[in-house]
Amino acid sequence: MLNFYALHFAGYTNTLLTPVLTTQAVMDLTPENLLQALEAAGDQSVGGPRDSGQQQLKLWEQVPGFFSLLQDAYLDQSLPIQVRWIAVIYFKNESERHWRKSAPYAVSEQEKTAIRSKVFGCIDESNRQLMIHNAYAIARLARMDVPGDWPDLMDQLLQLLRQGVESQNYTKQHNVLTVLNQVIKAFSISRFGRVRQALLESSPAILTLVTDLYANYSEAWMGDVENNTAKMEITHLCLKLARRLIAEGHDRANRSEDCRRFFQITVVQLPEFLTMYSDRFSGNALLEKHVRGVGKLYHTMRERQSVSFVLMPDSLKVAELYLQLIESKKELFHQDDDAAEEAAEDWTKVVVQGMLLIKHLIGVLYRNGASNLLTYKTDEDKEETKVAVDMLRQFFSEALVQHLTELLVTWYLRLRPADLVEWHDNPEEWANEDLNNAWEYQLRACSEKLYGDLAINFREIVVPMVLKNLEQSTSSSDVLAKDAALAAFATGSAAISKEDSADFDQIFPQVIIPQGLANGSSEYRVLRRRVAIVLGEWITIQCSPENRIKAYELMVHLLNPQDPLNDVVVRITAAAALRFTVDDWDFEIDGFLPFVGDIFVRLFALLKEVKQIDSKVVLLRTVAVVADRIGARVSPYADTVLEMLPALWEEAGEQQYLRVTIVQVLTSLVQSLGRDSTKTYNIGMPVMNVSLDRESPFHAFLYDDSLLLWEALVKNAPEPNDTIFQLFPAVTDALDRSTENLYFILKILEGYALLSPDYTVQKHGHTLLSIFGKYMDILSFDVVQQVAQCVEYMTFCSNPTQLIQLAVQTGFFKAMINYIIDKDQNSSPTAISDLLQVLARMIIAAPNFLMEAVAEPEVRSAVITAWLAKFQSMCKPHERKLATLGLTALLSSGDPVVKQHMKDIVGCWVELTDEVAENEQGDCNVYYSVSEWVDPDEPVSPHTQRQQDIKKKDPIHTYPTKAYIQSSCQKAKENVGDSFQEWFAECGAVNLGSFGL
Repeated sequence: MLNFYALHFAGYTNTLLTPVLTTQAVMDLTPENLLQALEAAGDQSVGGPRDSGQQQLKLWEQVPGFFSLLQDAYLDQSLPIQVRWIAVIYFKNESERHWRKSAPYAVSEQEKTAIRSKVFGCIDESNRQLMIHNAYAIARLARMDVPGDWPDLMDQLLQLLRQGVESQNYTKQHNVLTVLNQVIKAFSISRFGRVRQALLESSPAILTLVTDLYANYSEAWMGDVENNTAKMEITHLCLKLARRLIAEGHDRANRSEDCRRFFQITVVQLPEFLTMYSDRFSGNALLEKHVRGVGKLYHTMRERQSVSFVLMPDSLKVAELYLQLIESKKELFHQDDDAAEEAAEDWTKVVVQGMLLIKHLIGVLYRNGASNLLTYKTDEDKEETKVAVDMLRQFFSEALVQHLTELLVTWYLRLRPADLVEWHDNPEEWANEDLNNAWEYQLRACSEKLYGDLAINFREIVVPMVLKNLEQSTSSSDVLAKDAALAAFATGSAAISKEDSADFDQIFPQVIIPQGLANGSSEYRVLRRRVAIVLGEWITIQCSPENRIKAYELMVHLLNPQDPLNDVVVRITAAAALRFTVDDWDFEIDGFLPFVGDIFVRLFALLKEVKQIDSKVVLLRTVAVVADRIGARVSPYADTVLEMLPALWEEAGEQQYLRVTIVQVLTSLVQSLGRDSTKTYNIGMPVMNVSLDRESPFHAFLYDDSLLLWEALVKNAPEPNDTIFQLFPAVTDALDRSTENLYFILKILEGYALLSPDYTVQKHGHTLLSIFGKYMDILSFDVVQQVAQCVEYMTFCSNPTQLIQLAVQTGFFKAMINYIIDKDQNSSPTAISDLLQVLARMIIAAPNFLMEAVAEPEVRSAVITAWLAKFQSMCKPHERKLATLGLTALLSSGDPVVKQHMKDIVGCWVELTDEVAENEQGDCNVYYSVSEWVDPDEPVSPHTQRQQDIKKKDPIHTYPTKAYIQSSCQKAKENVGDSFQEWFAECGAVNLGSFGL
């Protein structure tokens, strides 16, 4: 096929300066036309035919044979590299979408067979970029076809690798290993099933060959690095492949001889690699890849198979080696010259790998070997875990823990010269990098995490050392040593707070406040930054109310721009820490209020001063939290915040996370302002419009957070208004389009239904009920409950008859009835009870409604039967009363079906009236739930106020039960006549007498 295809292209020259495609809908799929389309698709000229070429390729996806022909194009080495490049990328990206049998325009089995037979046609390809894309494509298809349709793939790859080794063809070896690596990587994603089984079955044979190749080639190049680049590249690929084969291709790697052999080779080689890299070949990229590649092997294995890692031969020698490395490089990171700084940058990633390894081993020890992927299947597994834990317990001796703690606190928690230079040159960038959570890639941040684990798990050893160090530092003149001591105190807060010997309420005024107020050289800004961090860590753990007030005073001091020591780094850090001190369970607003004015003024000033988006995000998040915690008291400062937001929105540029933060700030302001939230409309509504517009470039980034803002806007609207109503169409659109955010959409609808039941029913009732009826039987139980709540609020409209008519017309009523009387018991009892509340309100508003809407007597009887059955499981008195009123209202219709259930209905009357002592208006304290209680000293939100207001016209609170029963019976008697008395034949005179019947 390849030769035939090449024959088609032989001698082809492009005689056109610019390729032009024909204008017919789909050109004939021929090699010549495909080549023309590929050239056009790769054209980079302005106004060129690139779009038409890409469009033609897209159309050919529907044509049988397209992907096979496309494969031939990138395999043909006689074609221009640009054409082959476009062909292989298109094949990689699009073939997968049409490969499965169920896919649109699926690739035929015959074409698949042809493609699989040619995938190794470029195994000798010298262009590695083209080869890697071919490897990606093979891996994606293999994941779908192995083992069923491609059972010999691994055998083919092993055979090709052996051929490459025997012929000493390094290009072929490199390419085969590249394909193998991508295939194993794709297989590793599967945690079970046939692909997983295929990986487990093929891994041993592959690992045996890879281990031999790695051992032989690494031994060769370690004696002559400069002249063995090809072998180094191959051993690096072997490392990557072995990492996945050991960690993913074996369930218990420590029981595999091949795994143990490869692991042991790396344990022997790693110190040699480190020595070579340190002494002679610093900066050698391939050697560095090997050093880090070995570290990645350990990293992946300890993550996937923690116990197996510990039980590998000489595994703890690996830990010792990394500890020695951490010790040996400690001074390097504090040398202040260009050469040392460059060397430190080279070693940072390796040292971080070592710290992560030690940190993980501590976790294995104190989780008793538990791992997210390790399960005990046999007694042997349990015994191995016990052995591993015992090994680690012996390894982490008291001496080792003490030495490691001292090493970290003295050298690695200490700010480096490079930190101070970066602080001076790029203060905002440095501050923000220090605040982010990318600790797995940063030396000092990773050091803090390792130290934190030591403090938590070896508390008895570490805490006394930290407290002693903190005490000694107070008399030291070394600012960086003081900072490191405070860093240890802050990072170890969770462990230190558990020790009786540590009392933050004493340490804070004696040590922390003096450090935060100390004046001196510019170095003292280091201490001020650290004090802010200490406050952010400790106040949420242990701090008396009196000291909290002192902490707020100190925060205000650290935010003061007039103090020269409070540079932008100090103030950004203080602002970030303030968010944690305020967003705390023990926060007391009275102690905080005196400082709010100064805090806002200084935060606003800093917002105008900083330049980086990350800085603005940090400050805005603090503003949002403070606004949320102080509630309505934010009002005097709200205008200033709102004035700043438009400019910040424009400054965001492509950084959408700043806009997300602006939305969050608006949400907090709206919730805090309550009735005064209308002042946010000028900004909030444009933000909502672009967030809800599916064509807007902001939609994908802002939609989720904008839903919370939308809910806040609706629920805090003081009264119905057109500004809020203009967003309503997006509710129905979202309900009919997506289920991903259904919970939030229904919360918004609930707000609208309570804000204006009339508007909701009259303008959108038909659409809403149609959607609810359409999807009722497939909605989850909790969503059905939300729907019931929304419709229940809608029943409070001024014309409930209109709602009832719409419910019948749209099919919602039928869907609701079917859900209630579900014979297969697939419905939720709680959801049924909520729907019965809706039904009760409809029947109370229109007693003849059920008889008119449901013609079949047996269906009406089934509804009443289900209702009576659910009455017994209703626990809340207000639900039982509403059900009683609804069932009683049925009497007014004179429906003979009701007569069959009178005994049970009267039983509901008796139960309710025996349990509840109503007042003359029909109300009772038990009809109010605890969740409805409102603090009389706190302002209520407009939404809460509306919930309270509807109770004034809610039958639950305004219909005396006995009077309603008598009234309904009188209406029934008028409809039925004297025969109505027969309805009570089986009810008993005693029962009826208590209701005056």
